[in-house]
Amino acid sequence: MQVNRCLERGLFTQFLKDLTQVALQGEMDQHLQDSLEQGNNRCYGINSKRVKTASGAFDLEVPRDRNSSFEPQLGSVNSSMKGKKRSGNISF
Repeated sequence: MQVNRCLERGLFTQFLKDLTQVALQGEMDQHLQDSLEQGNNRCYGINSKRVKTASGAFDLEVPRDRNSSFEPQLGSVNSSMKGKKRSGNISF
């Protein structure tokens, strides 16, 4: 299958969304495990963020913690990779 066909069908965008979602959940799991020593911190729901990529846009569920100390390392939330502020977007 050609790359253009995958992009047209949205397969790459769906793959990127799934991969990003799993990576964020892994980061949250590690963050909560690390913070167990410091006190009572748990998963406390999600925030929905719009992700814009060259292959398309999708909504991502970013986990949050009770202490609001979780800062994803995968892609910075609310900013682009160039450091410009963007409200509610994650840029890759």
